[in-house]
Amino acid sequence: MAGGPGLVPATVPPSHHFPGGSQSLRQHAVQRHLRRAATCLVGAETPGQRPVLGVPQSAGRPQPRNPRLAHPTRRSGGAPPAGDQRLLLHSREPARRSTRRRRAFGQRPPSLRQPRFCGRARGNPAALPNSMAVHRRGYGVLLTVPQIPAGPRGPMRKECESLMKTILKSSCMLLALLGMASPSAAVQVTFRVDMSVQIAMGRFNPDTDLVYLAGTFNNWSTTANLLTRSETEPNLWEGTVDLQAGTWPNYKFVMLRAGTGYVWETRQNRWFQVPSETYVLPVVYFDDISEVVTNRQPVTFQVDMSVQIANGAFDPSWGRVVVSGDAIDDWANQGTHVLAPTPTNQALWVGTFEITAPVGATVNYKFIMDGNWESRPNRTFVMTNQPLVLPVVFFNDVTNPAVPIPVTFSVNMGVAIARGLFNPDVDFVEARGSFLTTAGGAWIGGFQLTNSPANPIIYSGTFLTTNQAPGSVMLYQFVINGATWETTGDRTWQFADTNAVVLPTAFLNNVTSLGPLTNRWTAPSQLEISWEAGPRVRLQSAPSVTGPWQDVPNTENTGNVTVPVEAGQRYFRLIGP
Repeated sequence: MAGGPGLVPATVPPSHHFPGGSQSLRQHAVQRHLRRAATCLVGAETPGQRPVLGVPQSAGRPQPRNPRLAHPTRRSGGAPPAGDQRLLLHSREPARRSTRRRRAFGQRPPSLRQPRFCGRARGNPAALPNSMAVHRRGYGVLLTVPQIPAGPRGPMRKECESLMKTILKSSCMLLALLGMASPSAAVQVTFRVDMSVQIAMGRFNPDTDLVYLAGTFNNWSTTANLLTRSETEPNLWEGTVDLQAGTWPNYKFVMLRAGTGYVWETRQNRWFQVPSETYVLPVVYFDDISEVVTNRQPVTFQVDMSVQIANGAFDPSWGRVVVSGDAIDDWANQGTHVLAPTPTNQALWVGTFEITAPVGATVNYKFIMDGNWESRPNRTFVMTNQPLVLPVVFFNDVTNPAVPIPVTFSVNMGVAIARGLFNPDVDFVEARGSFLTTAGGAWIGGFQLTNSPANPIIYSGTFLTTNQAPGSVMLYQFVINGATWETTGDRTWQFADTNAVVLPTAFLNNVTSLGPLTNRWTAPSQLEISWEAGPRVRLQSAPSVTGPWQDVPNTENTGNVTVPVEAGQRYFRLIGP
């Protein structure tokens, strides 16, 4: 449950009522009082960080280009460190009643007198002996069944006890737990994109090309959600996805052009809030280009290759420098925009090409040296209605000769092992990226990482780079078995000096959690707990957050269990290897 404190009302179940054909003023006062008393107040606090898996965050906005795969990269908005969130639920003090109601009610039951706990003891379950507390620490929940203390007996004591127990135990507990751990209802959302302008501009062939939907709801996958051509409107491509109500998904449309690869929208991420009912999004144009672009101007690109020549990374006698980008060749790198050295300076490579783009549009591009893309973020320029001569830049922005720099890579494979994505007995993990000098390209081949008996889920290794320098930007990824790349895009590191670098330990794909626990009551004292199953994922329980933790029998690789919940408290969490 995210956000600050909020109110969750707990209503009287319809099956519980007062005897008699009609309610008297006295009976009405009891019900009204108990409804107020059963209002649940949720507060939040964040204690210190604990060594548990945190909650995964949504992926960030993709960049338009991946220099290794010749299609756009995705970069992740980094998830915060695994945290520890605690939620406290307790009864709210009833409002002051009128003299007439007090006379009708008689002696107030002591179980409803809790003014000293309301607001003063938030975040401290021990100070609320008559409350129901719910705790969440990223991996589980705490249940406490409320108790009704002994005290003076009023005329409606038995009715109050029975109804108060029912409200707090059944209503408050269920509402709090479901609101905290259960996802919202799934809603069907239809996405629609108009491809008419792309077709008219010759950038999209409806007979051979495809349109995909990529976003935070599918981890920015370019294959998960294929859109289909509308039967009634031939310029529209559409598709329906089940999303959780109330969430804020980010997304983009992606073209897959036959023979040239993926083409992402270059605009910022699209986003909206998912409503509570079936929803059809308004039609939008791909990349928001709503009319055929006729602005076409010559653009001159210039890149200084002197440092690459001095480092021995580039030989001007046979080397090749190419420019590629969204409005240049749709990042296709087909070798159609090749630069050449100037007659007076063999280190300065120049090329002039006709570029078609709207006036004011931002054009993304990069230089490619012998098949190796620049590892820096995309370069950009703003299109005008006049010829452009771009300033001279250094390839990869490296202005200093390369020096050997030790770099230590480290990745936590715990979640991947628990989910069955990585088997430490037979699989291996590598670091790959622009730091390598492998024949055929920096991203070909990799540096294999190893684990240790002391910490078997952490794989690490130190590599001595020879093609980096202060100021240069290194791109890298962790790859399983030389074939399964991370889906969150390239990681980056900029070298400040020549000192050894120890990169922070990362989780594969930035997934730091085994997922949430969801639950529902199947009987008055039977709680069904569900989660995403994994070969090494199992459920544990404990009487307190400090333990002792014990495995719940028969939960590994199951994803579902029903447990008895009696008076007292119980913690549950997911655990991996």
